[in-house]
Amino acid sequence: MVIYLDNCALARLDDVIAGKRHQREAEHVRAVLRLCREGKHQYVFSGWLAFEIGELVKDQVKRLKRYRNIPPEIFYVPLDNAVYGTAAELIERATTDRIDPKDALHVASAIRGGADFLITVDRALLRWGRKVGKIQGVTLVSPARFCGVAVVTSHKKKKATRPETFDEGRRRWNPSLDEIKRLVKQQGTAPLEEFLLARSDPFGIESVVDLLPRLGDLSDEELLAKRNEIKRCLMLLQRVQKYVRMVDFSEHVMGLTRALGKAEAREAARVSNQAIAS
Repeated sequence: MVIYLDNCALARLDDVIAGKRHQREAEHVRAVLRLCREGKHQYVFSGWLAFEIGELVKDQVKRLKRYRNIPPEIFYVPLDNAVYGTAAELIERATTDRIDPKDALHVASAIRGGADFLITVDRALLRWGRKVGKIQGVTLVSPARFCGVAVVTSHKKKKATRPETFDEGRRRWNPSLDEIKRLVKQQGTAPLEEFLLARSDPFGIESVVDLLPRLGDLSDEELLAKRNEIKRCLMLLQRVQKYVRMVDFSEHVMGLTRALGKAEAREAARVSNQAIAS
Protein backbone atom coordinates (compact mmCIF):
# COMPACT_ATOMS: atom_id res chain seq x y z
CA MET A 1 0.00 0.00 0.00
CA VAL A 2 0.98 3.60 -0.53
CA ILE A 3 0.68 5.88 2.51
CA TYR A 4 1.08 9.57 3.35
CA LEU A 5 1.60 10.95 6.86
CA ASP A 6 0.90 14.62 7.54
CA ASN A 7 2.91 16.85 9.89
CA CYS A 8 0.54 16.27 12.83
CA ALA A 9 1.25 12.56 12.75
CA LEU A 10 5.03 13.03 12.52
CA ALA A 11 4.90 15.56 15.38
CA ARG A 12 3.65 12.85 17.74
CA LEU A 13 7.14 11.33 17.71
CA ASP A 14 8.54 14.54 19.24
CA ASP A 15 6.07 14.75 22.13
CA VAL A 16 7.94 14.64 25.44
CA ILE A 17 5.12 15.52 27.83
CA ALA A 18 1.82 14.13 26.58
CA GLY A 19 -1.26 12.25 27.69
CA LYS A 20 -1.91 8.57 27.15
CA ARG A 21 -3.75 9.21 23.87
CA HIS A 22 -0.73 11.03 22.42
CA GLN A 23 1.58 8.26 23.61
CA ARG A 24 -0.57 5.59 21.94
CA GLU A 25 -0.70 7.62 18.74
CA ALA A 26 3.10 7.95 18.80
CA GLU A 27 3.44 4.15 19.14
CA HIS A 28 1.15 3.61 16.17
CA VAL A 29 3.00 6.18 14.04
CA ARG A 30 6.28 4.40 14.84
CA ALA A 31 4.68 1.11 13.82
CA VAL A 32 3.58 2.59 10.48
CA LEU A 33 7.05 4.02 9.77
CA ARG A 34 8.65 0.70 10.74
CA LEU A 35 6.49 -1.10 8.15
CA CYS A 36 7.60 1.44 5.54
CA ARG A 37 11.27 0.87 6.39
CA GLU A 38 10.70 -2.87 6.05
CA GLY A 39 9.37 -2.28 2.54
CA LYS A 40 5.80 -3.37 3.29
CA HIS A 41 4.35 0.04 2.36
CA GLN A 42 5.49 2.83 0.08
CA TYR A 43 5.93 6.23 1.74
CA VAL A 44 4.89 9.47 0.03
CA PHE A 45 6.64 12.70 1.05
CA SER A 46 5.63 16.09 -0.32
CA GLY A 47 7.05 19.53 -0.92
CA TRP A 48 4.19 20.94 1.13
CA LEU A 49 5.11 18.75 4.11
CA ALA A 50 8.73 19.96 3.93
CA PHE A 51 7.54 23.58 3.81
CA GLU A 52 5.07 23.17 6.69
CA ILE A 53 7.68 21.56 8.94
CA GLY A 54 10.07 24.41 8.17
CA GLU A 55 7.39 27.01 8.86
CA LEU A 56 6.06 25.56 12.13
CA VAL A 57 9.10 23.96 13.76
CA LYS A 58 11.42 26.89 14.44
CA ASP A 59 13.99 24.89 16.40
CA GLN A 60 16.46 23.60 13.82
CA VAL A 61 17.55 20.50 15.73
CA LYS A 62 13.93 19.43 16.29
CA ARG A 63 13.25 20.03 12.61
CA LEU A 64 16.15 17.83 11.49
CA LYS A 65 15.17 15.13 14.00
CA ARG A 66 11.68 15.08 12.50
CA TYR A 67 13.15 14.66 9.02
CA ARG A 68 15.26 11.78 10.37
CA ASN A 69 12.10 9.86 11.29
CA ILE A 70 11.06 9.69 7.63
CA PRO A 71 11.88 6.36 5.92
CA PRO A 72 14.84 6.34 3.52
CA GLU A 73 12.81 5.18 0.51
CA ILE A 74 10.22 7.80 -0.45
CA PHE A 75 8.09 8.87 -3.39
CA TYR A 76 8.36 12.65 -3.63
CA VAL A 77 5.43 14.87 -4.68
CA PRO A 78 6.51 18.45 -5.52
CA LEU A 79 4.39 21.41 -4.48
CA ASP A 80 3.40 22.41 -8.00
CA ASN A 81 0.38 23.87 -9.81
CA ALA A 82 -1.26 20.44 -9.99
CA VAL A 83 -1.25 20.15 -6.18
CA TYR A 84 -2.47 23.75 -5.79
CA GLY A 85 -5.26 23.07 -8.29
CA THR A 86 -6.43 19.91 -6.54
CA ALA A 87 -6.34 21.70 -3.15
CA ALA A 88 -8.39 24.59 -4.57
CA GLU A 89 -11.00 22.12 -5.83
CA LEU A 90 -11.24 20.50 -2.39
CA ILE A 91 -11.71 23.90 -0.73
CA GLU A 92 -14.32 25.06 -3.25
CA ARG A 93 -16.42 21.90 -3.05
CA ALA A 94 -16.43 22.01 0.75
CA THR A 95 -19.49 24.08 1.63
CA THR A 96 -20.90 22.63 4.85
CA ASP A 97 -17.85 20.42 5.33
CA ARG A 98 -15.06 22.97 5.21
CA ILE A 99 -11.39 22.01 5.03
CA ASP A 100 -8.40 24.07 6.12
CA PRO A 101 -6.14 25.11 3.18
CA LYS A 102 -3.14 23.53 4.90
CA ASP A 103 -4.99 20.21 5.22
CA ALA A 104 -6.29 20.50 1.65
CA LEU A 105 -2.69 20.65 0.43
CA HIS A 106 -1.88 17.45 2.35
CA VAL A 107 -4.89 15.69 0.84
CA ALA A 108 -3.98 17.01 -2.62
CA SER A 109 -0.38 15.81 -2.20
CA ALA A 110 -1.61 12.37 -1.14
CA ILE A 111 -3.88 12.24 -4.20
CA ARG A 112 -1.09 13.31 -6.57
CA GLY A 113 1.22 10.73 -4.98
CA GLY A 114 -1.27 7.91 -5.54
CA ALA A 115 -1.64 7.21 -1.83
CA ASP A 116 -4.20 4.72 -0.58
CA PHE A 117 -4.25 6.20 2.93
CA LEU A 118 -3.55 9.59 4.46
CA ILE A 119 -2.65 9.02 8.11
CA THR A 120 -3.25 11.89 10.53
CA VAL A 121 -4.03 12.60 14.18
CA ASP A 122 -5.78 15.88 13.32
CA ARG A 123 -9.33 15.36 14.62
CA ALA A 124 -10.84 18.06 12.41
CA LEU A 125 -9.31 16.50 9.29
CA LEU A 126 -10.43 13.02 10.34
CA ARG A 127 -14.01 14.31 10.85
CA TRP A 128 -13.90 15.85 7.38
CA GLY A 129 -12.61 12.55 5.99
CA ARG A 130 -15.44 10.58 7.59
CA LYS A 131 -18.01 12.94 6.06
CA VAL A 132 -16.64 12.95 2.51
CA GLY A 133 -15.47 9.32 2.50
CA LYS A 134 -12.78 8.10 0.10
CA ILE A 135 -11.69 10.96 -2.11
CA GLN A 136 -10.00 10.19 -5.42
CA GLY A 137 -8.72 6.90 -4.03
CA VAL A 138 -7.44 8.29 -0.71
CA THR A 139 -8.91 7.26 2.64
CA LEU A 140 -8.20 9.40 5.73
CA VAL A 141 -7.46 7.33 8.83
CA SER A 142 -5.83 7.64 12.24
CA PRO A 143 -2.62 5.70 12.91
CA ALA A 144 -4.56 3.33 15.19
CA ARG A 145 -7.18 2.58 12.53
CA PHE A 146 -4.47 1.94 9.97
CA CYS A 147 -2.75 -0.48 12.37
CA GLY A 148 -6.05 -2.29 12.92
CA VAL A 149 -6.42 -1.18 16.52
CA ALA A 150 -9.95 -0.69 17.84
CA VAL A 151 -10.26 2.83 19.19
CA VAL A 152 -12.45 3.30 22.25
CA THR A 153 -13.60 6.87 22.67
CA SER A 154 -14.49 8.03 26.15
CA HIS A 155 -17.46 10.34 26.66
CA LYS A 156 -15.86 11.77 29.77
CA LYS A 157 -14.27 15.11 28.97
CA LYS A 158 -10.71 15.59 30.11
CA LYS A 159 -8.63 18.70 30.32
CA ALA A 160 -6.44 18.89 27.23
CA THR A 161 -2.70 18.76 27.86
CA ARG A 162 -0.31 20.47 25.52
CA PRO A 163 2.75 18.42 24.46
CA GLU A 164 6.11 19.98 25.23
CA THR A 165 7.02 19.91 21.53
CA PHE A 166 3.76 21.42 20.29
CA ASP A 167 4.58 23.09 16.97
CA GLU A 168 5.15 26.80 17.47
CA GLY A 169 2.30 28.94 16.17
CA ARG A 170 0.33 26.01 14.81
CA ARG A 171 -3.05 27.33 15.94
CA ARG A 172 -2.18 30.91 15.08
CA TRP A 173 -0.94 30.20 11.55
CA ASN A 174 -4.07 30.04 9.38
CA PRO A 175 -3.08 31.29 5.92
CA SER A 176 -5.28 31.14 2.85
CA LEU A 177 -4.22 29.16 -0.21
CA ASP A 178 -3.03 32.37 -1.92
CA GLU A 179 -0.97 33.34 1.14
CA ILE A 180 0.61 29.89 1.17
CA LYS A 181 1.58 30.27 -2.50
CA ARG A 182 3.23 33.59 -1.76
CA LEU A 183 5.14 32.21 1.25
CA VAL A 184 6.31 29.15 -0.68
CA LYS A 185 7.53 31.37 -3.51
CA GLN A 186 9.54 33.47 -1.03
CA GLN A 187 11.16 30.41 0.55
CA GLY A 188 12.07 28.84 -2.77
CA THR A 189 13.75 25.44 -2.48
CA ALA A 190 15.27 26.05 0.99
CA PRO A 191 12.89 23.70 2.94
CA LEU A 192 13.44 20.84 0.49
CA GLU A 193 17.22 21.40 0.48
CA GLU A 194 17.27 21.29 4.29
CA PHE A 195 15.27 18.05 4.21
CA LEU A 196 17.80 16.52 1.79
CA LEU A 197 20.67 17.72 4.00
CA ALA A 198 19.09 16.08 7.04
CA ARG A 199 18.80 12.79 5.17
CA SER A 200 22.38 12.90 3.90
CA ASP A 201 23.87 13.61 7.35
CA PRO A 202 21.12 13.06 9.95
CA PHE A 203 23.39 12.97 13.01
CA GLY A 204 25.84 15.66 11.93
CA ILE A 205 23.91 18.66 13.20
CA GLU A 206 23.51 16.99 16.60
CA SER A 207 27.27 16.52 16.90
CA VAL A 208 27.71 20.24 16.16
CA VAL A 209 25.19 21.19 18.84
CA ASP A 210 26.93 18.87 21.31
CA LEU A 211 30.44 20.15 20.53
CA LEU A 212 30.02 23.94 20.38
CA PRO A 213 29.05 24.64 24.03
CA ARG A 214 32.07 22.66 25.29
CA LEU A 215 34.59 24.18 22.89
CA GLY A 216 36.18 26.55 25.41
CA ASP A 217 36.62 23.80 28.02
CA LEU A 218 38.50 21.36 25.80
CA SER A 219 42.25 20.93 26.24
CA ASP A 220 44.65 20.77 23.29
CA GLU A 221 44.75 16.97 23.61
CA GLU A 222 40.96 16.74 23.52
CA LEU A 223 40.75 19.14 20.56
CA LEU A 224 43.31 17.15 18.60
CA ALA A 225 41.56 13.90 19.49
CA LYS A 226 38.35 15.38 18.07
CA ARG A 227 40.12 16.77 14.98
CA ASN A 228 38.14 14.69 12.49
CA GLU A 229 34.85 15.46 14.26
CA ILE A 230 35.62 19.20 14.27
CA LYS A 231 36.47 19.19 10.56
CA ARG A 232 33.23 17.32 9.89
CA CYS A 233 31.34 19.94 11.91
CA LEU A 234 33.01 22.71 9.89
CA MET A 235 31.95 21.15 6.62
CA LEU A 236 28.41 20.63 7.90
CA LEU A 237 28.06 24.22 9.15
CA GLN A 238 29.19 25.54 5.79
CA ARG A 239 26.66 23.32 4.01
CA VAL A 240 23.85 24.25 6.39
CA GLN A 241 24.58 27.96 5.89
CA LYS A 242 23.48 27.69 2.26
CA TYR A 243 20.09 26.28 3.26
CA VAL A 244 19.35 27.99 6.57
CA ARG A 245 19.75 31.62 5.56
CA MET A 246 18.13 33.08 8.67
CA VAL A 247 20.95 31.87 10.96
CA ASP A 248 24.55 33.11 10.73
CA PHE A 249 27.00 30.32 11.49
CA SER A 250 30.16 32.28 10.61
CA GLU A 251 31.03 32.92 14.28
CA HIS A 252 30.85 29.20 15.05
CA VAL A 253 32.93 28.35 11.98
CA MET A 254 35.63 30.87 12.94
CA GLY A 255 35.58 29.68 16.58
CA LEU A 256 36.09 26.05 15.59
CA THR A 257 38.79 26.94 13.05
CA ARG A 258 40.65 29.18 15.50
CA ALA A 259 40.54 26.68 18.38
CA LEU A 260 41.74 23.77 16.25
CA GLY A 261 44.43 25.91 14.56
CA LYS A 262 45.89 27.04 17.90
CA ALA A 263 45.89 23.49 19.25
CA GLU A 264 47.68 22.20 16.13
CA ALA A 265 50.23 25.05 16.28
CA ARG A 266 51.01 24.35 19.94
CA GLU A 267 51.31 20.63 19.21
CA ALA A 268 53.69 21.32 16.30
CA ALA A 269 55.82 23.60 18.53
CA ARG A 270 55.92 20.97 21.27
CA VAL A 271 57.05 18.26 18.83
CA SER A 272 59.67 20.60 17.38
CA ASN A 273 61.04 21.45 20.84
CA GLN A 274 61.23 17.79 21.73
CA ALA A 275 63.16 17.09 18.53
CA ILE A 276 65.62 19.91 19.25
CA ALA A 277 66.11 18.75 22.85
CA SER A 278 66.85 15.21 21.79
